[in-house]
Amino acid sequence: MGDFWNIVFSVIFGGVAVVMFYRFFKTNKKLLIRDRRFSGIRIGFVLIGIVTMLAMFSSQNTTFDYVRSTLTLLCVSSLMMARDGIGEEGVVVGGEFYKWKECRAWDLIKKDHSMDVFFTLESRNKNKPDQYKTKTVEFDEKDMDNVVQFLTLNQGRKKQRMKKR
Repeated sequence: MGDFWNIVFSVIFGGVAVVMFYRFFKTNKKLLIRDRRFSGIRIGFVLIGIVTMLAMFSSQNTTFDYVRSTLTLLCVSSLMMARDGIGEEGVVVGGEFYKWKECRAWDLIKKDHSMDVFFTLESRNKNKPDQYKTKTVEFDEKDMDNVVQFLTLNQGRKKQRMKKR
């Protein structure tokens, strides 16, 4: 891989790592119930980390290759550490914190070994205040009862059946 692409990927992975580590330290203590540890996307990132580690043992690596590989591993680590979930103050999705007053409604769908909880969130775009977004958090089977109980007790009035997409 050329030095140019190593620098480009280093900047991208380094930037994502910094953002996700910042979000992790900002939101980690606010979570009471965390999302499912291994979902399809997270398994994909673990595979990227494994391939990167294997590539580091190549005999033809340059300094830029090692920098890119290190930043890629930091990026994967930060994405694995930053968790979604719910807490007393609000919900965390994609490492971003939303207060409960920004949550308009929630709904859930139980699956075989997990549960998806959908949150309809207020728009943060001042120019488009009616542009709501729906975010999903996938919880593990062992946390299903706690999530339902927590949301029913604390946000019960916001429970609303949503159309399946």
